[in-house]
Amino acid sequence: MTAILLLGCNKASESRRVTAYYPEHWSVGEYRNCALVGEDPASKLPHLDCDLQASDTPRNRMYVMDVEFSGDAKKRLNIDWTCQRTKETLVCRDQAG
Repeated sequence: MTAILLLGCNKASESRRVTAYYPEHWSVGEYRNCALVGEDPASKLPHLDCDLQASDTPRNRMYVMDVEFSGDAKKRLNIDWTCQRTKETLVCRDQAG
């Protein structure tokens, strides 16, 4: 019975290539609120905005990277994320989960 409950709680995890926008001063290990907000017009990749308070992020702070997302796969484009910066990438979790 316990094994069934644990299996039901596992969230899907997926690495996706995105264009990530984030502020200049985001320390490794720090968490930020982020949102998938459509498609980047230049790269045609999904746009992950982690600089939500800025009205216009300069292109030199836009990075094409593989980001690890864990959360409800059915709602990936319609939810907000809590993301943590690591040395090489971002790890994002569904805020609802």
